[in-house]
Amino acid sequence: MTGAVRRHRVAPLDPPPGQFTAVLREANRRRYHRAAAFCGVTGVFLAGIFGGLAMGGPGGVRSTIVAAARLGDPAATTVPATQNSRTTAARSSRSGKVEAPPEQVRKTYLRGEILNASGAPVSGLYVYSGVLTAHGFVPNKTPARTNGVGWYLIACTGGPLLVTSWPINHPVGPVASGVYAARFIDTPSCAMAKHHIVTRVEQGAVVQGDIRADVACPGTELTLWLWIGGDRSASVRLSGLLAGSRYQITGAPVGTSVVGARGRTYDVTLASGQTVERDVTMVCPTALTTTPRAETTPTSTPTSTPTATPTGTESSLPADTPSSGGTSDPPGATETASPTGTG
Repeated sequence: MTGAVRRHRVAPLDPPPGQFTAVLREANRRRYHRAAAFCGVTGVFLAGIFGGLAMGGPGGVRSTIVAAARLGDPAATTVPATQNSRTTAARSSRSGKVEAPPEQVRKTYLRGEILNASGAPVSGLYVYSGVLTAHGFVPNKTPARTNGVGWYLIACTGGPLLVTSWPINHPVGPVASGVYAARFIDTPSCAMAKHHIVTRVEQGAVVQGDIRADVACPGTELTLWLWIGGDRSASVRLSGLLAGSRYQITGAPVGTSVVGARGRTYDVTLASGQTVERDVTMVCPTALTTTPRAETTPTSTPTSTPTATPTGTESSLPADTPSSGGTSDPPGATETASPTGTG
């Protein structure tokens, strides 16, 4: 029985000339590409986060994360334009200067509070933003309202604000009830990042009166407007008025405004706490629809024409009346008869 075979360690063979250098170069190249890809993905991810926060908030961040996760998916080689606009934080101009896209501009909000003459906060008032045009103040459709401590927050539009006790440009019924006078508020520039507006309101005026119609309008509902400061696009609108009834607007603005009835307008100058009687006469809307309509077929007045008789005497018959022994003439036809008898 033979003993254990003693094993000898075999020395490794020397690599071919230049092989070690080639392997080291390949390893360095792979590490470089791996680091570059990681930095690229990280850069896009961070840029998407900042861009999402600037343009879309958490929704933009979510879309950015999804886009970054799909970078390694060969099937997802393109990104829609809308998604790309949300995930891009900035764009470079030809000069290399980085500038933000227009959609990244944040809205500026106006913050303020409204107090009464004694300094107490006023809640429940309507605050309208808008713009000044050649036709006057044009308000936005959606107002803000003061909360329990008289505060409000509304987007800045560059124009003044309008404060009212009732909604404007909306039917409120035959009575508009309010305590404080409607008024305009001058606003600072929208470029200011932080500002706080404190406004005081005073007791409103009262406009009321009788409703009349130029002709009888039984059961017809009429409408009436008070144009604040004469601006027709900013008015309190009364509805459901009947001829012979009364209207009333409390919380009317101080100064000169216009009462607009159907077909007529009346200037009213008001003071704080004052009550003004202003009767109005309206054009009845039903009277505008009773105008006779033009006939489509012209009519002619029947005329008498002489008709020859066997006895030589003349008899006058309407042109549309049948005579004995003949048919009726068509309406509008003209007949010429030659008498056969002697006069």
